[in-house]
Amino acid sequence: MSRGLRGKIIFDYILEVLSSGFTIDKTAYEAYVKEAKQALNHNRKKLVNQLKSIGRQISETDKTIETKTLALAKAQGALIDKLNQEIKQLTDDLDNLKQIKTKTQEDIITIDHNLESKLMTYENFLNFFDNLANTIKSSDNQYLVDKIIRMIFLNFTIKDKKVLSHRLNPNFEKYVKIPSVQDGRRDRT
Repeated sequence: MSRGLRGKIIFDYILEVLSSGFTIDKTAYEAYVKEAKQALNHNRKKLVNQLKSIGRQISETDKTIETKTLALAKAQGALIDKLNQEIKQLTDDLDNLKQIKTKTQEDIITIDHNLESKLMTYENFLNFFDNLANTIKSSDNQYLVDKIIRMIFLNFTIKDKKVLSHRLNPNFEKYVKIPSVQDGRRDRT
């Protein structure tokens, strides 16, 4: 079976599974909100630690530049060129560290904003799942389609141009119950 044909069979199967509907309850939504907030808090802590580390690196680089600049005043001959090169490299490193620090600070602000604002509403959560099949079918963004499919499905078992079974991604499976579509696919080729 060619890759294109197998891909089409799997894609059609995915659309059928997603179109068959999901059962999502408020408990699953609340678990999603709790996990999302925990993940945001975890990421925030990592960024804060990264910010502290960058701050230390900036401070150390500043001190090294100062030391080398003072040594430059007393240097002679080839040592002047060497120190100038080292100071230039340290200055470039310092600029890079400052850019990373700014980006990290922006990321922390974004996380803080997300923590303060309400995450996806229950209604939007339901709509997201209700519209997955249409999103995948109509999207021109292959990256988005791939991410959604990988978010939902772990793998497929295929035999004789039919999908025999699938496994859901465990991270997705805990939020939804998908009705079986196996019985409806028996006569299809």
